[in-house]
Amino acid sequence: MHTDQTAPIERLLADAKAAGHHFEDRRAAAFAGLVVLHATDRFAALSEAGKPMNICIGSYRNQSNTLLQLLIDNWDEIKAAVDVDVVSRIGHLSISVPHAWEALASYVGTNESGNRSGRLYN
Repeated sequence: MHTDQTAPIERLLADAKAAGHHFEDRRAAAFAGLVVLHATDRFAALSEAGKPMNICIGSYRNQSNTLLQLLIDNWDEIKAAVDVDVVSRIGHLSISVPHAWEALASYVGTNESGNRSGRLYN
């Protein structure tokens, strides 16, 4: 069964650019939806303030464990769609690459490619 996913993907892309109250959670949910719909390549083209848009993993004090697991489970697809340095795009504008790996550390063991990327970073 083939369904047209254009409308849901466009809505998720709009939500990925959300601003205002609780924008981090909306952006994280939108990215998760794009991953599930295998549309991360569409996310890769988004930019903010002249730079590639970050992959939001939830609000500063409430990172989504489910999204972190989804990131690792789909690591190869996301890495191919976003770019080879996908970790530098994870998190908030002020998050550092070491902090992003710290957030992913509990999950990388479930995906060989993600695990290899983490070991290469360290």
